[in-house]
Amino acid sequence: MLIVTVLSFNSTHVPKTESLLFNTCSNFKVSFFNCNQLLPEIDCDKEGQTKDPVGLCTSDLGQEIGLWNLTLFNKMTGRKLASASEEYWNHNVLDFSSTINDFGVPKWDLVLCLLLAWVICFFCLIKGIKTTGKVVYFTAIFPYVVLTILFFRGVTLDNADEGIKYFITPNFERLLDANVWKDAANQIFFSLSIAGGGLITLSSYNRFHNNILRDSMIVAIGDSFTCVFGGFVIFSFLGYMAGKLDVGIEDVAADGAGLAFVVYPEAVSSLPPAPLWSILFFFMLLTLGLDSQVIIVMQK
Repeated sequence: MLIVTVLSFNSTHVPKTESLLFNTCSNFKVSFFNCNQLLPEIDCDKEGQTKDPVGLCTSDLGQEIGLWNLTLFNKMTGRKLASASEEYWNHNVLDFSSTINDFGVPKWDLVLCLLLAWVICFFCLIKGIKTTGKVVYFTAIFPYVVLTILFFRGVTLDNADEGIKYFITPNFERLLDANVWKDAANQIFFSLSIAGGGLITLSSYNRFHNNILRDSMIVAIGDSFTCVFGGFVIFSFLGYMAGKLDVGIEDVAADGAGLAFVVYPEAVSSLPPAPLWSILFFFMLLTLGLDSQVIIVMQK
């Protein structure tokens, strides 16, 4: 539902080589304060450059032009540099209010995206299960095509091996943490829609003598495979972004929506032509969201 917002273009404020708003540090609405592109790492040894005690490299006029020591900068200022996509997600799309008491106003672009999602859902269900079944053939297969393309792109990026190594290397100390098992259970319950009624709703349309055991095995194995495959895709790009930001893999992006709207936008922006891949990726998210939305409506 955020596809319209994230795929906005503004050629006046964005260089031709970076035509996506989430791939640049400044646009028509926000000038990002902690964007890593605004403070690149430099040697700070040229004439007119001064090494600030907090790790900043400043000009004679006091302008911040880069960092000569990122570790010192993080420690002394408490500021954490973020990618352009993360800054765009937090400040442009979500547009957090200053306090919980400030409700703000509805964002018209997100409201229109929500309306569009329900209109599409209506046309998917207008003729009942027959229409839905045909739509799902596309919405279920298309994400795998995009993920496969992103996988082969991701593993070829610099520092991708570090991200994949972080993903497949077990941390046995964390296995003793109950929160890890709680998060794992949440993931399984969420991805399989256990107790949500989605699978039960779909199975109710099967023939009376349908092999439900076979279908259950296919769904369970397919879901686990998709989670692992998606992990390889996401962590290859996490490794790439960690190398760019000079931070640990765990510090690149938050979980949840942050992975879909921070890491993947960074990923598609590295695929030429970036606008094309961005449209494909966010269209994939739209199809995944529609699947869930249609099933929820069918349960009512």
